[in-house]
Amino acid sequence: MPKVISIVNFKGGVGKTTTAVNLAAGLIKFNKVAPGKRVLLLDLDPQLNTTAFCMNLRERWMPIKEKWTIYELIERMLHTFSNPELFIQKNVLQESSKPLLPGLDLIPGSVKLLEFDRLLKTYQTKFGNPFSIIQKLLKDIEPVYEYVIIDTPPAFGNETKSALFASQGYVIPFTPEPFTEFGMEFLLEKAHKFAINKFPYTNKRPKLIGVLFNMCRESQIIHKTLMKECKKKLKSKSVVEIGLDPEYDYIFNTKIHHRVLYQKAIRSNKPVCLLTSKGEVIEEQKSFIDEFLQKFGALQVN
Repeated sequence: MPKVISIVNFKGGVGKTTTAVNLAAGLIKFNKVAPGKRVLLLDLDPQLNTTAFCMNLRERWMPIKEKWTIYELIERMLHTFSNPELFIQKNVLQESSKPLLPGLDLIPGSVKLLEFDRLLKTYQTKFGNPFSIIQKLLKDIEPVYEYVIIDTPPAFGNETKSALFASQGYVIPFTPEPFTEFGMEFLLEKAHKFAINKFPYTNKRPKLIGVLFNMCRESQIIHKTLMKECKKKLKSKSVVEIGLDPEYDYIFNTKIHHRVLYQKAIRSNKPVCLLTSKGEVIEEQKSFIDEFLQKFGALQVN
C-alpha cells in the first residue's frame, strides 16, 4: 500500500488544493520519491479544484467527465469488477500534450460526488464499514505509487471521513484569519475522535502530521497574533483533552506566505515548482516538503 495523506479543513479558502497539488508535485520535482515510483492525486471534492488545477476542464476533463472520474470508479467497484488504472490520468500536468512532470498522476473529481452518501449506503450493504470505501479502492491500484495525496471537500462529511480512514496521516492548512482558529479546534477534535472511534484497537489510525500556516502576511499584526495564539493552543491542556500528544509539535515551522507567484500558478494550471527554480517560493516549498517527510516519518515510527 502507498503512503496516503489527506489534506483536510472544513473551511473553504484555506489553501487545501494548492497544498495538495504543490506537495504532490514537489515530492517528485525535488526527488523525494524512490526511483521508479509515482505520486497519485485523488480529488474527492465535488468542487473539482484539484482537477481544475491539473487539467484544462474544457479540453481535457469534459470528454471524460461522464466516464473516467472517481465517482464512476466507485460505481464500477460497487457493481462490477473495477480496474482503477483505467481511471488514472497519467502524467496529468501537460502542455501541448507533452508531460510537464512525469510521475504525477490524478484520479479526477466529479460534481456527482454530491451524491457520495448514496454510494456509501450501497457500499455499506455490500462490504460493511462504509468509511473503508476509499481504502478498498486504493488497495487495487498498482504498487508503483509511493504517495497518494487526497484533496477533500471543505466539510467534515463522509468524503473527508472516508479519506481519513484510508490515510496514515493528514495535514491541516490554516489561514491566519479571524474565526479560522475556532474552526481548527473543532476540526482537530472531530478528526481525532473519528480516528479513535473507527480504530479503537489499533495504532494504525490516521494521525495529524501538522497544521500548516498558509497565505501568511507576517507584516499584518492580526496574522502574527493568530499564528501565535494557534501555537499556544496546540501546546496547551486543550490538546490533551482532545486526545493529542502534548509532546509532539503539531505546527509546521515552515510558513507558506501570500505571494503573487502562488496566484500565477493557479492561473497557469501549474504547481509553483514548475514556474521557477529559485527564490523564496521554492525555498519555502522545499522546506515544507522536507519538514513534512520528517514529521510523517516520525509518526510512522511511533
